[in-house]
Amino acid sequence: MKIRGARAPIPTATLATVALAVFAFALGPTGCACAVDGCGLSVSIAADLPLTFDELKQAHLTMCHNATCASVDLSQLGEAPVAGTDVVVGSLSSLSSLFVTVGVASDGSLWLQASWSETSFAVGDVFSLTVDDVSGQAVISEMDTVTTYHVYHPNGDRCPPVCRQWTFDHRTH
Repeated sequence: MKIRGARAPIPTATLATVALAVFAFALGPTGCACAVDGCGLSVSIAADLPLTFDELKQAHLTMCHNATCASVDLSQLGEAPVAGTDVVVGSLSSLSSLFVTVGVASDGSLWLQASWSETSFAVGDVFSLTVDDVSGQAVISEMDTVTTYHVYHPNGDRCPPVCRQWTFDHRTH
């Protein structure tokens, strides 16, 4: 007796084939199961700040990668950091590739780190960071050339992407 609308059960071999195809689709180009994590911040320049937090909120920052520059008005910073801490107090972005972080060293002095998040940099590339105070005077002016970088694989050695990272740390505190 055949029941109307009933379907024959799917053979176990067919289910196994479908499962294998779905698993294979999730594999990376090297045949490994890959997560989907991307690269984080690529190049950072950190420096001591010779300004108070209130003065910093009136300053302007420019970071360049070779001939491409991004700028941010630091008036967007939130509340002043607490003295004696070394934490992120604000991250700003004028372009999707520029991030700015301000923190406090253990002696109470401020530091700033600007980071460029794109992954297409190479040995020989030049990065610069300038912070101008309210009068237009440069209070930070750093220029660095990439001579090496740290390579990491956020999804494992066999999976894309291959990320590059480097920090130029000019802080003394």
